[in-house]
Amino acid sequence: MKTSTTYSSKAAIYCNNGANYVKISGGTIESNTVGVYGAFTPISITGGMVKTKSYAFQTRRTKINPATDDDVTINSEKGIFYTFSDSSNEVNGGTFKAPLFVKEYTTTEGNGEVVVNGGIYNYGDGSVLAYVSETTDSGKVKVNLPKEGEVTINSENADKVTFIAEPGITITNLSGKDISVVKPGQTDDPIVVKPDESVEIKKKAPEIEISNLSFKVEEQKEFTIGTKANDYTGTLVKGTSVLQKDGKVVGADAVSVEYYEPNGGDAGKWLPLIGDSFGPAAGFPLGDFTSRFRATFKESGEYIMEVKIVIAAEPETVLATKTVKFNVAPKSSGGGGIIIPPVDPVQKPTIEAEEGATVTLSKDGTTATIVVDKDATLKDVLLNGESLGAVTEVKDLKTGDKLVVIVETAAEKNARLKAGVENTTIKLYYNKKEIGKGWIKLRYKKSYGYKVDNYE
Repeated sequence: MKTSTTYSSKAAIYCNNGANYVKISGGTIESNTVGVYGAFTPISITGGMVKTKSYAFQTRRTKINPATDDDVTINSEKGIFYTFSDSSNEVNGGTFKAPLFVKEYTTTEGNGEVVVNGGIYNYGDGSVLAYVSETTDSGKVKVNLPKEGEVTINSENADKVTFIAEPGITITNLSGKDISVVKPGQTDDPIVVKPDESVEIKKKAPEIEISNLSFKVEEQKEFTIGTKANDYTGTLVKGTSVLQKDGKVVGADAVSVEYYEPNGGDAGKWLPLIGDSFGPAAGFPLGDFTSRFRATFKESGEYIMEVKIVIAAEPETVLATKTVKFNVAPKSSGGGGIIIPPVDPVQKPTIEAEEGATVTLSKDGTTATIVVDKDATLKDVLLNGESLGAVTEVKDLKTGDKLVVIVETAAEKNARLKAGVENTTIKLYYNKKEIGKGWIKLRYKKSYGYKVDNYE
């Protein structure tokens, strides 16, 4: 085949914007320079041989996909791909012999990738390497490993390749360098396989997050349990929970729990949670969800709850566990706020809280967490007489500090509004020019003070 000459390249097959696509299904292409040049034209190769003294492909969109009972053979003295920016070349099989896999025609940040799904690679030293690629320092090659079994990586430039592996495969690294492995769809935090190591790629376990853990006796309050599925998305699971106080399991006699049903015929309802598990008997597909619950505790104290996510068909198989602590304060007596001090704190600040506020100190006594009743308003927090504003957490406390929490209860707010309304005057007047037969236009002026709209 005759070689063409272009402004910057020589190639046996040269195509640019004018060609819709090029398909090579057999035969032999030999070139003293580049085999196939296509800056923008898609190139499809299902069979045949390409032999070049330069690069086999200087392209953006080449797909090598050998047809059934056929093969693609590439022999290149310089390399297989010479890539443009924003390229996405793909290799699904074939037999290759070249000193390197990818060299970038440009070194811009957006230079493209080559994705490798199969093939046999020979780099001139007589050894045949399966599922291994080499690249220059600036090249980008992603290699999709088999979905199961064991793979040995022994390319000396394997550290310049990103290997993509499904959970369950075992990788042995004989390259002499660290190699990076990611799971499908993963873009960061790769698994690093050290030289001479064999690593099984495992699934990342689900995660559980539980929030809103401060309660008061006989106060019904909502808390949430969130799940992050990770590599177990869609797995049928169930949730289980165990609540303990003072080392003993407690039940409905100590706390009542309801769950919010978002689906089905009971959608929008709060339903009682019966037993120590939640979810239908057949399980529910795990995903990134947040479930709503609400609880009413009958006694104050510290409660420990352990939540597990288990396989629905195999309850003994635990995928994730989370243990949290519920702090339940005594019921407010109306004489002031509630202070929950730690046991033997390092620092012992003085705390004063008005009715409607609960203040919890950290174990070392240096951090105060402030929670107000749902009908109350946090007005201000004073530290040693200085206002911090309506903050809900104060850090770096020490012995000798005085923290004052100022709260306006619902009753106080209504009393303030009532007094303001009672002190509000409205003066009616009219203009003589705005009097007609059978009508008069009244005007009014309200005293400064309170807006009475929506007052109850």
